[in-house]
Amino acid sequence: MNRYNLKSMPAALALAFVCCAASAQSSVTVFGSVNAGLVASNFELTGQTPILGTNTALINKFQMVDNSSLWGVRGKEDLGGGLYAGFNLEGGLNIQNGTGGQDFKTQGRIFGRNSEIKFGGSFGEFYGGYVLSPAGLQLLLAADPWYWDGNQAGMGWVIQQANYTQTNYLRTPGTIGYRSPDLNGITFQLAYAPSDRANVYGTSKDVGGAVTYRNGPLTVGLGFDRSHGLSNDVPVDKLWDIVGSYDFGVVKPAFSYTRTTVNNVDYTSYVLAATAPVGSAGLVKAAYGHLDDCLCSTTKSAYKRVSLGYQHNLSKRTNVYTNISQSKADGLSAVNTLEFGMGHSF
Repeated sequence: MNRYNLKSMPAALALAFVCCAASAQSSVTVFGSVNAGLVASNFELTGQTPILGTNTALINKFQMVDNSSLWGVRGKEDLGGGLYAGFNLEGGLNIQNGTGGQDFKTQGRIFGRNSEIKFGGSFGEFYGGYVLSPAGLQLLLAADPWYWDGNQAGMGWVIQQANYTQTNYLRTPGTIGYRSPDLNGITFQLAYAPSDRANVYGTSKDVGGAVTYRNGPLTVGLGFDRSHGLSNDVPVDKLWDIVGSYDFGVVKPAFSYTRTTVNNVDYTSYVLAATAPVGSAGLVKAAYGHLDDCLCSTTKSAYKRVSLGYQHNLSKRTNVYTNISQSKADGLSAVNTLEFGMGHSF
């Protein structure tokens, strides 16, 4: 993702951040992305597999949707001796109506995607704030070619979290965490969120971690998260994930497997995916996901989704794409979606 330094921003914006950029060893950048799709769906309210995920209002019509547009401000200061301090503030946007996204309306979160302060060096990085849980971040980056961007082709919101309610949006407030440096291809992350802080949907003590190994084209990882539900319930909710991918150059297959326990009920899910470059500017995406119980009805109901997409990069910052997907829960008729969209990063 390309970023613009403040020196290239308009004068009014530069003045707003001048206090943060006073030092020659300091930097502040503004970044973001805007992504919108035009989606057609045959979804109806009765008798069909429900639309699950970010965009849930696609009721048998053709409409514009926002696919996780965002903006943010990021800064870093060199403290000398290999040490640094920094921050990251990231908020959601709804470009179809110009409002704030990611719980801006319901929770008043200006930076509802990420807000953290950090201190680091050769030993790694300590951080605190409102951040993605380690296991949530690992799943987001693992086996979903659409990176949980909110469209109906993606696997993340529907399949990969496997009904794990505490990480419904994968972020924990009041978090204290640590990210390790690269140790011969191994990195790990630990995080703890005390129970006296309010999450998006309630309060809960949360602790988790993730370990990832990268060696050339190979990536494998293991993640874990534990919480006391949305309101510090007595049952302990848990999530385990195993992820992996291998880049052969002509194709990059990937997988994720998730097992959760929510209110003493076990759920499992898996995703098989692949991406393949086409020429110098194209990328084909494909994925199949399966969740053993999507809570679609009062009876146990498996949920399946198959998706295919193509992305064409017009430049390093701009792309156009098309996606098709079919979602099917046992005992319910299938829902099909077709999407055409455009994304731009800055």
